[in-house]
Amino acid sequence: KTFNSSRTFLDQSATDVHYKVCSNSHILWYDTGIDWQTSNSLIISEDPCSPRKYIDVSCDLSDNPVPPGNAVTATTELVVPYDSNLPAAVANTSMNYTYPTPDLALPIHGWSLGTLELAMGRDANTLNITGGYVIGAYDFFNDPGGAEPNKIQEYRFCCEYTYFQEPENHEFTLIPLDAPEPAWVGNFRFGHSYGLLTDEVLWMFDDWDVDEDSIESFVPGAPIVKPIYLPGLLPYPMGENYVAPAGCEAANIDDTGRVE
Repeated sequence: KTFNSSRTFLDQSATDVHYKVCSNSHILWYDTGIDWQTSNSLIISEDPCSPRKYIDVSCDLSDNPVPPGNAVTATTELVVPYDSNLPAAVANTSMNYTYPTPDLALPIHGWSLGTLELAMGRDANTLNITGGYVIGAYDFFNDPGGAEPNKIQEYRFCCEYTYFQEPENHEFTLIPLDAPEPAWVGNFRFGHSYGLLTDEVLWMFDDWDVDEDSIESFVPGAPIVKPIYLPGLLPYPMGENYVAPAGCEAANIDDTGRVE
């Protein structure tokens, strides 16, 4: 499952949102949606090839345009085969907006998160083994100085990794696709959560394990790779034994499903 959220600071309200979600494995099932109120339905185009590896999503927001400074969050859940034998469950997502003025546009990009499998493999009997979520944030600017007044977009994501993948080491790749105007990207921050964050908590999150204040040129065709080291996730946290509250009695259910 992945959250993909952005907040823009251009002078106009956005009238359309578009994003694409990919997998390096066969997408058996998916569910996707946005948190912005609109009476229009999502338009989803699926990968025409088999196995299906991406979905392309857009939504007309002209009935309730997104004002500058407001965040739109896209949530997508993918189901892929357990035995895909791929070293990393990589999900790529790009997200961009349409504005009333044709020449007003943001840099278009994609991103991917790669995580290797644990050395002991998927079937290892490891105590308290668990998966989690990598939290990421970065900003776009129209000036190389990266000053706050020149910020044009803030971006955040929450991407799941599974229990059989390495929790402390990941690799984030930002993929510049198009830049209508010169742009720069930076302030890369990465952290971790054991639970899926809501969009509100995602924007409040500030427990960063990686926090870079550098700014880099956004050049289409030149990926930006960021190794992510999240210390302290191994050994796995101890599990807790459930203890029934005092006075709580277990119900007996017979073969017909009736509770005695």
